[in-house]
Amino acid sequence: MTYYVYKVINSTGVEAQEQTIKRVRLRLVTNMHTDAGDDFSESCRSTEHFVLVHGAGHGAWCWFRLLRLLQDSGHRVSAVDLAGAAGSLVDPNHVRSFDDYNAPLLDLMASLPAGDKGVPDLSEHGDVYDLTFGLGADHPPTAVALRKEFQRIILYQQSPQEAIFIAATMLQFGYQTEQDIKDGVPDLSEHGDVYDLTFGLGADHPPTAVALRKEFQRIILYQQSPQEDSALASILLRPWPMALGTARFTGDDGEVESVIDRVRRVYIKTANDQMVQPEQQKAMIRRWPPSKVMVMDTDHSPFFSAPELLSNLILKSLAGGLSVVHAMHLFGDRIKQAIFIAATMLQFGYQTEQDIKDGVPDLSEHGDVYDLTFGLGADHPPTAVALRKEFQRIILYQQSPQEDSALASILLRPWPMALSTARFTGDDGGFESVIDRVRRVYIKTANDRMVQPEQQEAMIRRWPPSKVMVMDTDHSPFFSAPELLFNLILKSL
Repeated sequence: MTYYVYKVINSTGVEAQEQTIKRVRLRLVTNMHTDAGDDFSESCRSTEHFVLVHGAGHGAWCWFRLLRLLQDSGHRVSAVDLAGAAGSLVDPNHVRSFDDYNAPLLDLMASLPAGDKGVPDLSEHGDVYDLTFGLGADHPPTAVALRKEFQRIILYQQSPQEAIFIAATMLQFGYQTEQDIKDGVPDLSEHGDVYDLTFGLGADHPPTAVALRKEFQRIILYQQSPQEDSALASILLRPWPMALGTARFTGDDGEVESVIDRVRRVYIKTANDQMVQPEQQKAMIRRWPPSKVMVMDTDHSPFFSAPELLSNLILKSLAGGLSVVHAMHLFGDRIKQAIFIAATMLQFGYQTEQDIKDGVPDLSEHGDVYDLTFGLGADHPPTAVALRKEFQRIILYQQSPQEDSALASILLRPWPMALSTARFTGDDGGFESVIDRVRRVYIKTANDRMVQPEQQEAMIRRWPPSKVMVMDTDHSPFFSAPELLFNLILKSL
């Protein structure tokens, strides 16, 4: 969980007569707090524009002290809520990729003027926006979003699409044949009628979602798991979309096959699995042999029944500084300076084991500090993770005022597991040249228990910033020393 500030170049004015849609882009494309009006007015030209970006589990709210100090000094400030944050309308369990998580920041960056560019002119792409009329059709729109089919074309055309994929079913091309269904779809007929169906489109339409009935959940999913864990799961389990059964991937042209076969795969068999039978697991392994097969003597849910054996397989990754690195790759020409405050500063994200060692917090000394959420169901990988309340002050806020850490304990939210997929390409030289033109400042937090000082030093050594500053604080100087942080930021300009 890391926090950082970065400063973008001063914005130019936007004429008052701009059409409503352009104003909406600037004002509503992301949740943010500013000290200027709806538009980038003339008064902003003589001040800096700071963009404050929170770390995992937090939100724009964590900057409230620093935000006030910057605003009182006459600067323009935007505090962004990333997807799943407290001020976001997005469920963190629905965030499937780092691009999705970071989209509010990238949308904001895309809306900022670059030189005399002004408001983005996307007319060449046609009608690219979806408007929401939260107050009714006879009122101005209250929110705007870039349509999905245009997001990669406009925002992320050079962004990597890599991800770490973890799943219970291993079928190379999805459900193409009867054999695929036999091997990949759980056969629970021995237990009787185990499913509850939801007919979201009406009783005369096919079911839209399905859930395992509560009385069968422990028998099928958690028979070796602690009772308290299966009780928790019975509360958190949600129906899954019937659309999952439509998964089919083409590979007959050879292209998909050649790409997919370059990905190293490891299969972990669960020997006592009542959901995906061992025979089904063996069949999938035999039909599409992975690089390695490992076996656990557990039920279908080893994350409950044997978490210590899985501990080194689950990447409990926390991104913070990587959001700004991502923005630097895509919008380097619009960023004047990037300030990393005890943040993950990895030039290309999590590419190597060394990146993980330097950038992912190692909290093993504190024991089991995380609560995982399985938003897609217990037979899928976790979708979100949170720091347990009893560890929050110890790890994040040990030098912060009690009232601030109390506020944080109320507002902290789980963060998406998709943060671990952050990877940025730069091997063609294009991205690297852009990102290296952005001046970087790193502020070390000497008493940090989240991102250890040794990790901070390693990242600084591997990708030296223009300047390094040190604060004798915990991981959250925006609470523990906001005035000092404010002075250091201004000093770094």
